[in-house]
Amino acid sequence: MNKNNHKIIVDELADTCPCQDQYCSLKEFVFHMARDPRLLVQMKCMEKFKYEESNKKKYDIGWKKACEDWVELGFAEKFAKAYDEKKSINQIYKEILELN
Repeated sequence: MNKNNHKIIVDELADTCPCQDQYCSLKEFVFHMARDPRLLVQMKCMEKFKYEESNKKKYDIGWKKACEDWVELGFAEKFAKAYDEKKSINQIYKEILELN
C-alpha cells in the first residue's frame, strides 16, 4: 500500500473520531503504527457493528462480544469477499450487511 492510500484510509477513520480536533492522537497513532489497510478497514467495520449492536441492546456489548459475533455471524468471511482498497469503509460495511 502506498503512503497516499494509507493517508486516505487514516483520514476516513478520523472523520468519525469524536475529538474532531486539528490534532488527533488516534489518527497519529494509526498513521504511524498501523500500516495494514485491510486490518484498519476491518477494525472500523467491526467498530460500526459493535456500535449498532450496542444500540440495539441498549448497552455496550464490548469488544470481545463484538469480535466473537463478527466471526460467528460470518461477517469476517463476508468482509473478505467485500474488501477492496478502492472502496470506502462505508461501502464495504454496506456490502457486508447486504451479503447477510
